[in-house]
Amino acid sequence: MHDRKSSSQAPIVSTMPDASTEETYPARHDRPYIYHNFTNSLCPKCLKVIQAKIILQNNKVYMLKTCPEHGAMRTLISSDAAYYLSQSQYNKPGTLPRHFQTPVELGCPLDCGLCTDHEQHTCLALVEITEACNLRCPTCFADSDVGRFYSLEEVERMLDTVVENEGYADVVQLWRTHRQRRGFCTQPQHLQGQF
Repeated sequence: MHDRKSSSQAPIVSTMPDASTEETYPARHDRPYIYHNFTNSLCPKCLKVIQAKIILQNNKVYMLKTCPEHGAMRTLISSDAAYYLSQSQYNKPGTLPRHFQTPVELGCPLDCGLCTDHEQHTCLALVEITEACNLRCPTCFADSDVGRFYSLEEVERMLDTVVENEGYADVVQLWRTHRQRRGFCTQPQHLQGQF
């Protein structure tokens, strides 16, 4: 029979501070935001994959993330938290594309190009026709100050890839900055009959 008063049992220690130490413990209080979700993101400086919290604060939605090299950052995701939260009611099973472009090797978001882990076909194809950007959009993945402009042939290959993956494209947006040369897409023959 076990002796319940055995000296081998650890004594019960209270975690409540007594009156003599109360001054050294600050009072508990709430964070200034509500935690909503957790995800992976990118550092906008080095493009390293980092973990991120999605939080709700002052009726806005932010992403909080910390890069070991570039420090903590906060990115606005939505200026209306109620609207952001209401959109989950429209979630549905993802529609698969006709063709995946890349295998899963490094994981999201490093296997870009519509990998087999992608949950949805391309609803809106953003075809970037330049890597040279001088804007500071707060939701952009990367700081792109230097780069090059794609040739018409390269953009045509990108559009062909969209058609190969989708069969047809719901919406295609050609993305450029105001520095992009004018007249780039004045000859839309390549697009006719495919979209």
